[in-house]
Amino acid sequence: MTEQPKVWAIIPAAGIGSRMLAEIPKQYLKIHGTPMLHHTLSRICASPVIDGVVIGINPQDSRWSKDPFTHPKILGVCDGGRERADTVLNGLKFLERLDQVAQSDWALVHDAVRPGIMQQDIQNLLTLANDNQIGAVLGKRLVDTLKITDEEQVIQQTVARKKFWRAFTPQVFRLGDLLRAIEAAVADGVQITDESMAMERLGLGPAMVEGHSSNNKITTIDDLDLADLFLAEFQ
Repeated sequence: MTEQPKVWAIIPAAGIGSRMLAEIPKQYLKIHGTPMLHHTLSRICASPVIDGVVIGINPQDSRWSKDPFTHPKILGVCDGGRERADTVLNGLKFLERLDQVAQSDWALVHDAVRPGIMQQDIQNLLTLANDNQIGAVLGKRLVDTLKITDEEQVIQQTVARKKFWRAFTPQVFRLGDLLRAIEAAVADGVQITDESMAMERLGLGPAMVEGHSSNNKITTIDDLDLADLFLAEFQ
């Protein structure tokens, strides 16, 4: 009987949160008295399909060492890089060095500032990835009408939204494939905005799966207020 591939999560948490305009990195802003990063890690570690978690932390980050998140699934911390892709790449290399990790295992990458991830969404993502055998990306279909404007903000065109999605995380791919894809993007000097973009460059097309709207990325104070409401209901 073929052994099922394991699932290893990478949580890049090395950002400085400049768009939030807060005094501390946004992953450390507190929701119900707990850092946002801890909420995210708690929900990821609670997933029965995830075998272990590695966290990418900025080497200059003193907050993590003072208040780390502890859980049996936490495998350790890797250095955060200058860009998100660098942090994810460091996380993949961290996992690659572990005896229990195989190249054919799944690497699941999730933003530290998406504390509203639902357990069912993680399960649905892995189910689709196993069917697709390349990978899968959580997201939401666009519901707003899309406009294209010129430099003066004058509308030039209305775009049909049927094929458009907002890409969320988690995103999950074979560990070896994702490692190769990000290394190729870095070598080519291409700044990738998510893991799927790296895979797409190699002609590997992941599948999209619809996720819950609670899984928004926290980038503004308004987003933080919504996360507060969600976590109050689903703690």
